[in-house]
Amino acid sequence: MSKSKTLTLNWFYFFLIKLALNNTKYYKILGVDKDASQGNIRKACRTFLRCHPGKGPDPEIFREIQNAFEVLSNPEKRRIYDEYGEEGLNNPDIYKESELFSFFPNKCENKIIQLNITLEDSYNGSKKGVEYDRNIICPECKGTGSSNPIENNTCLKCKGSGYNTEIKKINQIILTDKKKCDECNGKGEIIKEKCKYCQGKKVQNIKRKIEINLERGVPDKHIYKFSNEGDEFPAKKTGDLVIEIFLLKHKNFIRKGADLLYEYKISLLEAINGVK
Repeated sequence: MSKSKTLTLNWFYFFLIKLALNNTKYYKILGVDKDASQGNIRKACRTFLRCHPGKGPDPEIFREIQNAFEVLSNPEKRRIYDEYGEEGLNNPDIYKESELFSFFPNKCENKIIQLNITLEDSYNGSKKGVEYDRNIICPECKGTGSSNPIENNTCLKCKGSGYNTEIKKINQIILTDKKKCDECNGKGEIIKEKCKYCQGKKVQNIKRKIEINLERGVPDKHIYKFSNEGDEFPAKKTGDLVIEIFLLKHKNFIRKGADLLYEYKISLLEAINGVK
């Protein structure tokens, strides 16, 4: 089977998963809403244990509670469960392949600029230069933020994840609690000596100028998109530059689609006798 047919079938599979999606079961087991905070989820589990001191309820119920808590207390697992239900957790290929079609989720935001033009610019067509600020990966530190680009800055405590997991056992339930790493403050790295050119930001801000050819008749709110001309950041796809045309108000004419309207006030006498 060709790759294109495989991708089409996968999309159809994702669609069927969405139709049969059940992503509320774990929330109902813990008795919390879908928008419950991590604190409320932990509180719900503790409350349940306090209501059943000692031996607790049926072991099968305990397993369900433990499974629900393990998923909902883990931000990544919770995201997958909310999006794809238990099927997504049991079959990693579902959410891995869906990310292939997520239109670059790990991408810098597009830079949007409004360009004001006159009615004459739109009518005749023209060239306009647009200057804007743009972040580029620091050429000095190669986007590491460190004065020594080849130094390993990965946080040893969290191994670069930015989070640490604590495991606690209460009665028959094993609880996992994912917390932001206090060593690197959730960044996943510790830069000992920052790059003096970007001050550890990994990017430098520069002035960029781009020229736009306005075709004749360009309408108000028309969009010009320039791929990969937006901001850069390490391990992210470069953002795009989006120019939105804004047509300035003319003192005489009003544009309506492809027509020009002109309003001229005349006196009653001129209206009776006629006037050029």
